[in-house]
Amino acid sequence: RCDSEGRVLEVLVSAEFGGGWMVGRFPVVEPASSLADLVTTLDGAWLAGSPERLTSCAPAVAVEPEKVGVVVRECVGGDIAVAFLADWLVEGCSKSRNPWLCPIDRELAELAIAGVDTRFFDPIAGQALVVPNVDQWRDKGGHFLGALLADLDIEVLEGIPLGAESCGVAAWCGTDGRRLFLLHTAKRESGLLLVAAPVAGLGENLDQAVVMVNTSRMFGRSNNLPTCDIGGEVLGGTRDEAGWGVRACDSVTP
Repeated sequence: RCDSEGRVLEVLVSAEFGGGWMVGRFPVVEPASSLADLVTTLDGAWLAGSPERLTSCAPAVAVEPEKVGVVVRECVGGDIAVAFLADWLVEGCSKSRNPWLCPIDRELAELAIAGVDTRFFDPIAGQALVVPNVDQWRDKGGHFLGALLADLDIEVLEGIPLGAESCGVAAWCGTDGRRLFLLHTAKRESGLLLVAAPVAGLGENLDQAVVMVNTSRMFGRSNNLPTCDIGGEVLGGTRDEAGWGVRACDSVTP
């Protein structure tokens, strides 16, 4: 944004942390009636401060030659109101409340991309995928998972849509006829894995949505997938050369 004379508008924000000061210069992208509500962006922003305190504001930050004193970094990222910038200068991307500024977790992005490449999401093509913790899928403000699954015509939702109704045995659909699936990210000792299952029942909120374990599918590193021997037999799965695996828990008929 520019003023009436064509000069670029920026906001200067400072924060004290660990006995020192950090400052940031952020371009304005949307005007507002108050300074706190102005929307700024990390794209093209600059930070200055001591290297041990300065927030990382790009996917890969080169190591500055200076080990003491003040260093300057150029940033990339999403948009956010001025009111939240001081907190971000201190907390950086270590807090989940900053998903609009920060890139997606690299391990999670790698997992999702591998899931598409190995066709883990193919059975959900044309349906709707409910993601409880949507903020973890933000990538500098954009929705990483939604963009990734666009070619499969999978609609990514933040919650159960209004008007959802039963559309079969242990099946629920939105008003557009798309069957609802739930995607959960689980953390195990060896890393992350994805668990997907059709929604089988609804409660008063998303936390009370019901899925059936025997209709769930898991994706992750092959050595990180738990067994699911509901019917008394250890189920196998698929594995690719890169070590990714899919396990389907379908030994019991609902």
